[in-house]
Amino acid sequence: MASEPTRGSILVLNAGSSSLKFSVFARGGSEPARRTLHGLVERIGQHARLTADGRDPTDVPAPDHGKAFAVVADHLRDH
Repeated sequence: MASEPTRGSILVLNAGSSSLKFSVFARGGSEPARRTLHGLVERIGQHARLTADGRDPTDVPAPDHGKAFAVVADHLRDH
């Protein structure tokens, strides 16, 4: 899935005790911001997995929230 350029985008993060949710919103002039990407890393510190953009969960190395953020950053760079 091709995504829109990240210029002028807004990244929203919500960190819980064992999860990190994210959404990216594209700003469009006078139009309301539109969500273009979203997902979460869950089970941080256990058997973590990334679920994003309606795809099946993928196992990821996330023993802590810092590593979970790195997983999210990699996902955003790739999409």
